Amino acid sequence: MTRYSRMNWRFIVACSFVFLAGTSVASAQGLGRSGPNKPTRPSGGGGNTTKKEKRDLTSGSGLMTVRQYELETSSSADEEDAEDPIVATLTGVVREYDASVKLGVRQSARITLGGKEFKPEDLGDISLKGMPMNVQWDTEKIGKTKKIKMLRTAQLSTFGIEGEVGELEEGGDSIDIRATPASGVLWPDEQDESKRRASGPAKVTEPKKKKLNCSSIPDVSRVLDGDGQPISVGDLLPDQKVQGTVAMINRSSAVIVELRVVTDEKKKPTREKPGQGGKTGPPTRKIQI
Repeated sequence: MTRYSRMNWRFIVACSFVFLAGTSVASAQGLGRSGPNKPTRPSGGGGNTTKKEKRDLTSGSGLMTVRQYELETSSSADEEDAEDPIVATLTGVVREYDASVKLGVRQSARITLGGKEFKPEDLGDISLKGMPMNVQWDTEKIGKTKKIKMLRTAQLSTFGIEGEVGELEEGGDSIDIRATPASGVLWPDEQDESKRRASGPAKVTEPKKKKLNCSSIPDVSRVLDGDGQPISVGDLLPDQKVQGTVAMINRSSAVIVELRVVTDEKKKPTREKPGQGGKTGPPTRKIQI
């Protein structure tokens, strides 16, 4: 073998080693002629395929925050001849289901507030938006195919307060009370806020005093003086201490269920007994000599 042939052979061997080394590195890095290898997607569409569990709302019960209560202006063809027609629609969010529910309200539905039962038509003049109420419903079939969730019972939730009488509306049926919750519990909206912030530093721990506009409804609201005698809202005086039970409508307004004037026994006036205090005995006569 000539000197030239040996050099050519060595060159070929060296190039082969370089090529093999490059191929190994490319394989280790996932490179090919068409560039980096693309990651393969898992079968079934990939990504997060978890679906939110759908709750069964055909029937149920829970605490609803009312969004709208609207009287029906006309009945459907299937309801025109019904002995127990649908007279209103109630819409709100049920806390236990964390879902919005729309309910038909038949004339026979039982709705109570402060121990008094209302007819569904009677609530048309009361603003119920934001008011919490315990509801119970099920589903009825109307006609051949239509299904409607129907309210069976509703009880408006009550809340204990205490405070002082503020502004009075002359000739009106409402008053402002500088109120705090009774027994030191949180206001309903503060309770919701506290639950939302349970894991954060801004958790609400003490109730705040607020101005609460309280309305009186005939045959429902009871207002009593310090002796327990019935009075009207207009008989209350500014700065009088009161305590009682209301149905919260929203953060700043409520319906009076019962409100009683709190009398301070130390300041309660007492009648003087004969022979005590001041001049006593029969009047004296001047005798002229």
